[in-house]
Amino acid sequence: MVWKICLTHAMLGVSGYVCFGIAALSGGIYLGLQRLGDRGRMQQNGLTLEKIRSVLTCIYLTFGFLLLTAAIISGSFKARALWGSNWFLDAKAMGSLALWIYYLITSLVAIISTLKENKRGILLSSALCMIGIVPLSLNFLINYTIHSQHYYL
Repeated sequence: MVWKICLTHAMLGVSGYVCFGIAALSGGIYLGLQRLGDRGRMQQNGLTLEKIRSVLTCIYLTFGFLLLTAAIISGSFKARALWGSNWFLDAKAMGSLALWIYYLITSLVAIISTLKENKRGILLSSALCMIGIVPLSLNFLINYTIHSQHYYL
């Protein structure tokens, strides 16, 4: 039973990271299209590439946030089953909490600016998605650099 919780916890976390990576890629494409100006605008049936990109970014951010939330919750169950306590204050757990707060803010900015079609907000959410790759990568690399409950090597 414990190995199922461990596998679920790891898969949820990695899936959330993948969603955040796709959102960052989408944000980079949006920022690149903004530099092109009107040359980068493609419109068909009233849908612009910008609208499609901002909606896709919101979807990936939301799914990534939900998957990260589920990973944190399943990690609590895993810790309870393995060590008798729901939470350990190690570097990976604290990094995941910080990442959760960062992507909560980023998701809210993206959703609100997309719904209101606020161009500055969409630019901000795109930049936050791209900046978020740095703490995301650092949090992932903690597994291989710091000896903690999450050390897998």
